[in-house]
Formats: sequence, structure tokens, C-alpha cells
Amino acid sequence: MLPLSSKEIFLKRIEDNLVSNDSQARGLALKVLSALPSFLTTRLNVQHLILHILTTTTDTRERTIATRTIQKISSCSDLFAKSIMS
Repeated sequence: MLPLSSKEIFLKRIEDNLVSNDSQARGLALKVLSALPSFLTTRLNVQHLILHILTTTTDTRERTIATRTIQKISSCSDLFAKSIMS
């Protein structure tokens, strides 16, 4: 497991791509995050960015990736899953 500082640096770099104007960069960042859902159980800012992408994108591929990422985070975080359902 990565030391906390390395996790924070890694997530910050991925987070920068989530706010990119490039839908391919956002899609790749979402794919990376979907492979590491346990990193995101307490990262509300990243969770909100993913939800924002899901609700604002017009790109079907990006929406599909965001949906999969949310499903994977929800499987690791009951709180996140409950917040989406409300």
C-alpha cells in the first residue's frame, strides 16, 4: 500500500484530469479511479467531480465510464451509495 503522501499526490494528479476540458483525459482518469475504488471512499471532492461528470457530459462513452466508476465506489462505500440514492 502507498504511503499517505504518495496517495494524495497520485489522487491530486488524477483529480486534475477530472476537471480537464478533454473528455478523453476525463475518461482515462475515471478508468484509473474505477480500478482503485478503495482510494475514494473518503474523498468527497473526487466523488462530487465524478457525479458532476455523470450529470453534465454529453459524451456517451464518458457517461458509461462514470457510471461504472460510481458503481465501483459504491461497492466500497455504503455512505457514498446512500448519498447517490437520495
